[in-house]
Amino acid sequence: LLQEKMSETFEDKGNNNEVEIANKEMQKECKQDEDEPGWKDCDDKSDTEDESDPSSDSGDELQADTIKELLDKIAKIEKENDDLMKDRDSTAEERDALKNSWSTLKHDNDALEKKHTALTSKLHDQIECPVCLEFPTSGPIYSCPNGHLVCSNCKDANCPTCRGRMFNGKSLLAITVMENIEHKCKFEECEEILPLEKYKLHLKSCPHRLVFCPARTAFCGKKMPLNKVYDHISKECKGSWNHEMPDLNYENFPVRLTHKSLNGPPRNSRGFALRWEDVHHLYLHIDNVLDFTVFSVQLFGDVEQCKKFTVEVAVYRLGHEKNNYVQKLTSEPLPIDIDQEIRKQNGLTIGSIHMEKIARKQKNGDEYEFGIGVDVKRSPDL
Repeated sequence: LLQEKMSETFEDKGNNNEVEIANKEMQKECKQDEDEPGWKDCDDKSDTEDESDPSSDSGDELQADTIKELLDKIAKIEKENDDLMKDRDSTAEERDALKNSWSTLKHDNDALEKKHTALTSKLHDQIECPVCLEFPTSGPIYSCPNGHLVCSNCKDANCPTCRGRMFNGKSLLAITVMENIEHKCKFEECEEILPLEKYKLHLKSCPHRLVFCPARTAFCGKKMPLNKVYDHISKECKGSWNHEMPDLNYENFPVRLTHKSLNGPPRNSRGFALRWEDVHHLYLHIDNVLDFTVFSVQLFGDVEQCKKFTVEVAVYRLGHEKNNYVQKLTSEPLPIDIDQEIRKQNGLTIGSIHMEKIARKQKNGDEYEFGIGVDVKRSPDL
């Protein structure tokens, strides 16, 4: 805008110069012809044109005022820009100060956490039972006269540490520590750290807790972390059919299996591991109890997790899935931690007479075969 105004000013000045030149030439002509009658008129015309000069000066003053006003605005803008730059620098300094403060707080917090972890670990080691090497989760915790501790399950006549006489002294301090410190999960590969009450619940549902393979103990009986049981059954378990029948589909539900046995109805057969929705694992058992055949399904989870699902087990004569030769049971699955003897008493129980009608002998051979169907659904109550 300033440049435009200045250009206009210069143009006006150029025009004024042209007017002055024209006036001078006119005066010169008038001087040469001063004897002629029009000389005086020419002089008058020059005077008339001279009277226009104040107007030109007024335009110059107006242009100068405009330029001054623009310069003032530029100065004001530059001042505001300087103020913004100062504010920016001040903000940057505050930001750097906050960063330094945050770094200091983080360092102090890390130091406190490290100190807290070391103290908790030391207290944990002091209260850990020297016999079972377990951290007690309930009282009483017994103490010998020398202050050595032992859990209620391992208490004996003599102290396991100093061999001194054990009386009925109990440590209230140990109970207080036990109830107020956080506990790291005792199972390998688990990093959970929880207060006492949550720790107790976690131990029952930890995916890394040790469980027995669900296959019959006579066939397997191995103990391992829960999250490794399915791979064990799929690859090496001698009490399950999975690794011997890799082409059998155990994942598309409802699952339909054909079971074959010699010499009549099945007798304590090996089981099948099933996988539902890629994440939930189940195990189908076939047991013989007295004159009954029991078909049960375990979920690789605890009692609370079993409440989330409904399992339907159907045993039928092949070719008669929807006719009279069918026995069904719909219920919750059994938890992985259930005792095997209790498991055998809970499931689809079929008497020998009905089982003989369902398990039909093949025409060519000594094998008996029948069908088993398993379906899983989420419980409608949840």
